[in-house]
Amino acid sequence: MRVFPQFAGPMYAWPRVATLPHAEEVLTGLHADWLLAVATNASDSEEGEIWMALERVRLNQLMDKVYCYRAIGHKKPHPAFFKHILRDLKLSRDSILMVGDDLEVDIIGAQNRASRRSG
Repeated sequence: MRVFPQFAGPMYAWPRVATLPHAEEVLTGLHADWLLAVATNASDSEEGEIWMALERVRLNQLMDKVYCYRAIGHKKPHPAFFKHILRDLKLSRDSILMVGDDLEVDIIGAQNRASRRSG
């Protein structure tokens, strides 16, 4: 989903929502073989509101799970955020892939969690 900094509040209520270029095509291709989840630090939205935002751009049908800061209680890159997701999905850290728009928060945060063997 594209972030429009000029809009405040939950994304589902924004006057405009949009996906990144080719997002729907890529997710459609992946959805056949992968479980897809959103992992977001959105502080203005609860899980149901995130689903509503995804529905506005027809991505809700391609997502299996939504994980949000407000439900988990920790933001990325905190290890507890990623640990919660692994535990909920009942997957090993070697069987997931994190894609994100922030190298530090999304990618390095997930890698740091994946490299920790004590949890």
